[in-house]
Amino acid sequence: SSIFPTSVIHGMMAAIGLIILAKQIHVLMGYAPVAKNPVMLYSEIPHAIMNMQPAVFVVGLFSLGILITLNR
Repeated sequence: SSIFPTSVIHGMMAAIGLIILAKQIHVLMGYAPVAKNPVMLYSEIPHAIMNMQPAVFVVGLFSLGILITLNR
């Protein structure tokens, strides 16, 4: 028996993952966001896509690919 139900733990971990994604997607694109809270960071993603740095994005995707490949 656990203190917290597993659904609560799963929901909390999903929320943490979404917050991390909101903060790191801009780093992947080489864009410095203006907003600080996760909801506003998500609203800045289209602006980040339009103003991304292609070289930073390629290096980020390559690094992400290495991390995913090495995990297997």
